[in-house]
Amino acid sequence: MEGGCWPVKRNKIKTFHESEDLQRIRKWRGGLLLQHTVAPNPIKEGNKSNRRTCIMCSSHEYETKASTHCTLCQVVLCKRRWSDGSPTCIVAFHTADDLNAESKRRRDLLKSEKSPEAVAERQAERKRKRDERESGGEGEGGSSGAAAAV
Repeated sequence: MEGGCWPVKRNKIKTFHESEDLQRIRKWRGGLLLQHTVAPNPIKEGNKSNRRTCIMCSSHEYETKASTHCTLCQVVLCKRRWSDGSPTCIVAFHTADDLNAESKRRRDLLKSEKSPEAVAERQAERKRKRDERESGGEGEGGSSGAAAAV
């Protein structure tokens, strides 16, 4: 591997993006002996939850905690479901051509999803749906109950 030690400890996105050797490993489809396997994070003393920061979508401002990592690349990646339908960070890390750009896009999306305005909007939407179910559910339940009794 060109100029570095394994496993990568710092600036993982940048290092995996810039190193040709690491790009080959990251995008490698796997074989009989070595495969990209998602496994639970190894337990570290003092970390009872066993969750660590996802390298693809977390920033200093907003973090996504993940309990899984890629056993071949040895990086922590989350299984977050994105509002825009993007694949998980696990899939994106192993398939993105421009890892820096994809990671930045995910950090920006996470920031917008966790902003106070977005959180308030989602809460209002949930409340509206709950109110619709409660008001609509009673009328439907009563009519279907009457139809079943006849």
